[in-house]
Amino acid sequence: MSRKPPTVVWRFLVAELWRLMLLTAVVLVATLAFAAAVKPLADGILGPLDTLKFMAFAMVPMLQYALPFAAGFGATLAYHRMAADNELTACHAGGLSHRVVLIPAVISGLVLAGVLLLLSNSTIPRFLQSMEGLITEDATRLLVSKIDRGEPIDQLEGLQVYAEEAHALGPDPERGAFQEIWLGRVLVVQINDEEGENFGQIQAEGFAKEARLWLYPDHGNDPENAGRSVATRIEMRLFDVNGRRPGEGAFEQATLDYELRIPNAFKDDPKFLTWSELRRLRDEPRRMNFVDARRRTLATHLAQRQTLDHLRALFANSPNAAQFVDPLGRVVTIRASQMRWDPAIERHVLRPLTGPDSDIVVTRVDESGRIDELRASGASLRAPPETDDLEAGVRIDLLLDNVQLVRQGEDTPSGRRREWRLDDLTPTDFGVDDFVSRDSAQLLDIADAHLAVRPNDAFIENPAKDLRKRIDNLNREITSKQHERLAMASACFVMVLCGGVIALRLRDALPLQVYLWSFFPALAAVLTISTGQGMVHDHGAAGLPVLWGGVVLLSAFTLAQFYRLARH
Repeated sequence: MSRKPPTVVWRFLVAELWRLMLLTAVVLVATLAFAAAVKPLADGILGPLDTLKFMAFAMVPMLQYALPFAAGFGATLAYHRMAADNELTACHAGGLSHRVVLIPAVISGLVLAGVLLLLSNSTIPRFLQSMEGLITEDATRLLVSKIDRGEPIDQLEGLQVYAEEAHALGPDPERGAFQEIWLGRVLVVQINDEEGENFGQIQAEGFAKEARLWLYPDHGNDPENAGRSVATRIEMRLFDVNGRRPGEGAFEQATLDYELRIPNAFKDDPKFLTWSELRRLRDEPRRMNFVDARRRTLATHLAQRQTLDHLRALFANSPNAAQFVDPLGRVVTIRASQMRWDPAIERHVLRPLTGPDSDIVVTRVDESGRIDELRASGASLRAPPETDDLEAGVRIDLLLDNVQLVRQGEDTPSGRRREWRLDDLTPTDFGVDDFVSRDSAQLLDIADAHLAVRPNDAFIENPAKDLRKRIDNLNREITSKQHERLAMASACFVMVLCGGVIALRLRDALPLQVYLWSFFPALAAVLTISTGQGMVHDHGAAGLPVLWGGVVLLSAFTLAQFYRLARH
């Protein structure tokens, strides 16, 4: 005759365990959510009402850490109360073993592990997107608060923008911007952020009396982001600019335009992606802004290298001419005999034509058909490395030395100038491959093929190395996040069992003392998971034993305690 399961005992234990666990979890998540909201509130990023919303959204993500400890605490108190009231003795007298008594803990642990796995891989990232909606998408308050604290507005791809004051002007319906911001007394510094000898050096700096910023939501190229911005795109126009570029001297411009993107911090961190999004991310690393920025940099360098190679071929062969269009739509033709790289000035130097004139000849034709001819004894050009908008083609900056201007219909030159600049020239004699639309793997293959022929081309090698490094780092981070979530769910299961076993074994000890015996091993397991996650991120699979080691040791500790309990 089979014995009936002790459903009454199990129901009592399950009800007591879950009651204590839920009460503890509510207290923990409320405390942790408030702690998470303190800094945005103190920095002025969140207002009082937004802080309450932020805390409400943050409570679900905090369950990832609060739920395991709350479950362990609930199991410890539920089983300790049962043992201290001699109910466990009565169960033993009725023929119930320790294993039978611990079945509610096993079932509860499995359920909680599944819930935690579902939360961390699906629900929590969604709530983090809601938190992002209160902080990252509220770019106006973020920018203004940064200015008030004397911090740079943005530091993206080496660009730093400072201002003495800022005022939000509201939406601009004509431009379609959701916000317009006015800045007063603006300093802009462009710093080289590419690894190499010039890393950290200033490329350009300028001061403007005022600037206007137009903010737009940027949904990226992923159709999944429809209705949800992955970044904030900023169009910035500086007025009355005075600046300088090292090696090129000072310059003045009436206006100067920049386009910036403030990445969505949550969208740009694999930690806040669902399990399916993490799997997709391995095949589409460009979904991360910090990878896509390097991908666009490599695409830019490849397009510029192709453009310069075409120009070198045009100048080396008859008729030794290349045609461009300037920003005003005027056709500009440059005639020279050769183009070579001069590392001393980091520009491509043009050689004069051979013949009686021995000049570099530049003709410019405007819309009315008038022709201006510039004759220079020397010239150099470059493709600005900071240009990443290839839709209109690669831009070329031309610098002419010792220039004479001859206008159509005039027999004598209009005078001689020491130098003459023609910037933002777009080549028209040839097309440039659409590198910017290619994914990272395709660009790296193109770069490898190029470097196989020209192995010392640092202009291509450095951005290719940087992109490959970022992708490898991203893949390691994806692995670390996936294993971290699995390990936390496993640890939650073991922590419930550990709490129940310790409570039964130390029935005569104080409740706090009993809980500490299970709390510290559980805390060590969580810390080991966090440490191992960082090691996997930095070193790859070599960190997995550390990540899972805490769970294994906690399981071994629980089994050892259960063995001692069963012996007595």
